[in-house]
Amino acid sequence: MLRGGGEFADQQIRRYLKNAILCFSVALVGIFLTPYVKLPLVGFVVTIVGVLAFKEHLKGWSNWTVGKQGEIAIADALKSLPDDYALLNDLMLPDGIGNIDHVVMGPNGLFVIETKNYSSM
Repeated sequence: MLRGGGEFADQQIRRYLKNAILCFSVALVGIFLTPYVKLPLVGFVVTIVGVLAFKEHLKGWSNWTVGKQGEIAIADALKSLPDDYALLNDLMLPDGIGNIDHVVMGPNGLFVIETKNYSSM
């Protein structure tokens, strides 16, 4: 294995968590500011928008966290390949616009693996 991986997922996890905290803060400001402004509807709207945005960013954070767990599980499974295979995990695309989760190079070809971690509900 040439690279452990997870850096792109870590960036996304941090970004969503930071945005969730920011949106939660906006919602709190809206809650505490509503009684003191002359237009309480504005405070109410700020609170609602903050809460809705918080929920979206929290969902994104959760999805990326679960996705990273799936990437780690697949990387661990691929480690058992024979030594004539090379494994690259979390290959970053130019300009940080995305990544390739796993690239396996071996005697029988080149394989690109995109990992998804879904639970059955």
